[in-house]
Amino acid sequence: MNELKTLTIRPKIIGLFKVIPPAAVLAVIAVLLVRDASLGVRSAAAQEETFVSFVSEPGDYIGQGQQLMFTPGSATFESYNSFESQVLVRVFPFSGGFWILQFAAPTGQTLVPGIYEGAARSAQEPGQPGLDVGGDGRGCNTITGRFEVLEAAYGPGDYVRRFHASFEQHCEGADPALFGEIAIVNPPPDSDGDGITDGLDNCPFFFNPDQVDSDGDGSGDPCDFDSDNDGFDDAVELDAGSDPADFHSTPEHSAYVPASCTDGSDNDLDGLIDGADAGCDQDADGVVDTADNCIFDPNPDQADLDLDGAGDACDYDIDNDGFDNLSERDLGSDPRNPGSTPEYSLLLPATCSDGLDNDVDELTDGADPGCDWDADGVPEPGDNCPLYPNPDQSDRDGDGTGDPCDGDNDNDSFQDFIELLAGSDPFNAASTPEFFSFIRDRCEDGIDNDLDGLTDGDDRGCRPDRDFDGIADEDDNCPDFSNAEQSDSDGDAIGDACDDSDSDGLVDAADNCPTVFNPFQADSEGDGIGDDCDACPNEAADRDADADGCTDTLAGLIAIVEDLTLHPNIKGGLLGKLYEAQQALDREKFKVCKNKLQEFIDLVAAHRGKALTDPQADLLTAYANNLLGGK
Repeated sequence: MNELKTLTIRPKIIGLFKVIPPAAVLAVIAVLLVRDASLGVRSAAAQEETFVSFVSEPGDYIGQGQQLMFTPGSATFESYNSFESQVLVRVFPFSGGFWILQFAAPTGQTLVPGIYEGAARSAQEPGQPGLDVGGDGRGCNTITGRFEVLEAAYGPGDYVRRFHASFEQHCEGADPALFGEIAIVNPPPDSDGDGITDGLDNCPFFFNPDQVDSDGDGSGDPCDFDSDNDGFDDAVELDAGSDPADFHSTPEHSAYVPASCTDGSDNDLDGLIDGADAGCDQDADGVVDTADNCIFDPNPDQADLDLDGAGDACDYDIDNDGFDNLSERDLGSDPRNPGSTPEYSLLLPATCSDGLDNDVDELTDGADPGCDWDADGVPEPGDNCPLYPNPDQSDRDGDGTGDPCDGDNDNDSFQDFIELLAGSDPFNAASTPEFFSFIRDRCEDGIDNDLDGLTDGDDRGCRPDRDFDGIADEDDNCPDFSNAEQSDSDGDAIGDACDDSDSDGLVDAADNCPTVFNPFQADSEGDGIGDDCDACPNEAADRDADADGCTDTLAGLIAIVEDLTLHPNIKGGLLGKLYEAQQALDREKFKVCKNKLQEFIDLVAAHRGKALTDPQADLLTAYANNLLGGK
């Protein structure tokens, strides 16, 4: 049975929004017309204008009992789709505030026209649609509701061409409802922004406003990989030296068409034939590639020391002794002498004890630098620390591993780094950890295991410190986050490393608005500053020294200096440089402006640590440098 809910529309201002004008009343009341299988009134014709309307019942938290309508004449609209399964719409009224509407099909399904019953917020059960409408800082933790999609057309990508839906939402299980209707009508997509819609564009994803199509094949030149239709990609022709726009000019190049270098034809029409063409002699050594023993490395005399067919210029083992040239150079043998091979302990230990001068440098075995890698005068093999200098071969625990490379110098079964962490002495076998994760029972044995004069519970190691920052949990203002300095900027006894100043569920260090409640972390322009605290929410600031979300400007720097508490003479000097820079900028004398900014930076440096604190000087310098990086 149809039911029409009666509304009383009073001509007054509610909050920041105007009550619906009389001409729009019917559009709003239509949202509440409930039919057997529909939430709203199905239009006989498709909607032709973007709008969103809300009718909130008394007691509804989101709408606060208001009736609202927004159109492109009163608000800015942003719309996106995610894999055609979700639609997200953001509405920014000119009078202030914002609204977000999200509709989702059940997981794995496409959001298409139809009625979606049993909708819920965020995490959906299988088969359950999603609905979430909120705004002006109000949102629901749990939602029940339903919506009907009347029209949906997407693409390309996340573009929403048309979307029309009506909905009913109940917040936190309450009876009062928020009813609404939304229509998004965007122009046909023009993915490359060349003024020609994708459906008519011969290159929909490449800027091509004049629709040039040299070979008349239906693909515009910017996206036609073979502009002259000669069978060779444009990229190949450009690399090979032929003309990608001339059907009669084809590659004369050994890598792409070897036969073109011996056919006696000027294939690329450059006036050069076969070996005379650069494409047929890629290393320009005067030897045509088809006969060159080093195609990419100049080797005009075709030298080939080991006669293996690979010219010396490109042969990785010129003397064919089984060791590549680079290795022989690194290890001290001669890469052009097959009788000279590496004498090196780490790779070829046998060469350091065979009594031979393998690399022909007149040094044998231990006398050869390659056999004493750490240059400590003790050749390998025989060095108890072959990679660490240990000339006296010290080994305090007598385990055969020299002290510089011994991970447990006192041989007490605890690695040195563990003893250092736990507070025991890594060079004293009698000093072992009092506590270290796997030996907790040592905190109850009545013994001073680490010889620090403290036993069991009195020892720092026996006081739990689960974040390993050296502060016992009972004394730590962030027991689960390393915060050894115990910094607490706001003095609330919760350390900065784990403080959530705005109680939105995100610690300040990970919150894009650490002092403003914004659990959704919306950041429209992706500048790292959340929309709720961004002074310039529609601007992606690329130079922002003061982290206010706005690109730095000369006027902004002047305002910062004006706010500083400084001696009048010092402030006047700083502002004087900036006023002169502004005057030069207004007259488009950019070089003079930059000179004045540099003088400002020099003046800041002169006052650093005196009239200006380091943080103040850092900010002013960074801000001015950002301006210098601009025009």
